[in-house]
Amino acid sequence: MNIVFFGYSDIGYEALSALIDTRIPIRCVYTHTDSPTETKWFRDVAALAQKNRIPTHTHTPTAEQLHRLSVDMVVCAYYRKLLPTDWLLSRPLGAYNIHGSLLPAFRGAQPTNWAVISGATKTGITLHKMAHAIDGGDIVAQTPVAITSADTAHTVMQKITPIARTLIVDNIAHMLSGTATATPQDLTDAPVYPRRTPADGEIDFRMKAHRIHNLVRGLSEPYPGAFFTLHGRKITVWETAINPEITTGLTGMVLVEGAIKCGDTAITVLRATDANGTDALPLLTAGTVVQNT
Repeated sequence: MNIVFFGYSDIGYEALSALIDTRIPIRCVYTHTDSPTETKWFRDVAALAQKNRIPTHTHTPTAEQLHRLSVDMVVCAYYRKLLPTDWLLSRPLGAYNIHGSLLPAFRGAQPTNWAVISGATKTGITLHKMAHAIDGGDIVAQTPVAITSADTAHTVMQKITPIARTLIVDNIAHMLSGTATATPQDLTDAPVYPRRTPADGEIDFRMKAHRIHNLVRGLSEPYPGAFFTLHGRKITVWETAINPEITTGLTGMVLVEGAIKCGDTAITVLRATDANGTDALPLLTAGTVVQNT
């Protein structure tokens, strides 16, 4: 028997490392070339595969190339491209994916970011069978983690990443023997979330303060950050606090140092930089209008 692994980022690294430790033959690894526009904060799947002398590919395989592969099982973990469903579902021992949420919640791209942005207080990580529906296959195992008010998307990722190894170690024997118990998902109210772009991080101060605070938490380092434009300069906000005492004033105006009126109360900017990485807090003086509403 053999496995083909598709993966990227830290969760991909943990999953591949766990598979390597099982000594099950890995036919090859498909991963991605790092984007020059993306901050590289995670470990390198390609380097791990090459260190263990596993054939490694960074191109997206064609359907024809996949059909030529003689492989019993597919394991995916944070691979960013869709694979042909007919090929996946025809693997003799199945096709499995590790997804960074408690499915069926937050199906689709960037689930940890979306969970924090949405104000969720719980998320997790799920091992599931792959199916025609995106992240919609039967659940083999999942582990919840709490999202605290102090968490960012990155700290939540740090919580769920080591669990990827546990999911593989605890379930691989049943996956290989075909005895893994799996529970169908109810996808009735489980939308597929889209991939975010840096432009999606623009702050609209007409939103309520808690929504802006969650947006900042969900996009803080190492992600591109939430931002607004002040006098033609992009200001990226990395840390905020909700200021519930301010309930009046012009929306989009700095009312006291660093505190900007929102749709209900106010948000206090604790850490922000301009495009050059310079501290932007001195720009947020009382009376400054950061958004005309």
